[in-house]
Amino acid sequence: MKIFISVFLVLLLAGCQATRFHNPEGIAQNQLAYIFKQPHKPFSSKPSAFINAVFDANGSLVMQFKPMQNAIKEAYLKPGEYKFILQCNYGGGATDAEIIAVVEVGKSYRYSCGITPEKVYIGARILHKSYTIFEEVEI
Repeated sequence: MKIFISVFLVLLLAGCQATRFHNPEGIAQNQLAYIFKQPHKPFSSKPSAFINAVFDANGSLVMQFKPMQNAIKEAYLKPGEYKFILQCNYGGGATDAEIIAVVEVGKSYRYSCGITPEKVYIGARILHKSYTIFEEVEI
């Protein structure tokens, strides 16, 4: 029974996040840009982030998180300009932040969120305003 529960928990946790691809032309993976989440430590005071939606330069939706699907932790995109909408989760709630970025062939980019002291009022809820950190990295 203990083995079953352990295996179940590992499979459940491993399936919580997903890699998505936007590659309609079938370009080789090493010719795509790789976008990934800044690792988040449990019980950290820093917000965690995941990709909520990505739009191309024409405003077309290329990927989106949907309820009952795995969160988008990382993605491979063909080179170009994209608008990223991130969900920034922190102890007091969750807000969206967005950034427009150009991704290039074979490069890697790390994303994360930060929060400001500035407040955002959503109905009766008071949340912190969030911002996106998107940077090219060597991996």
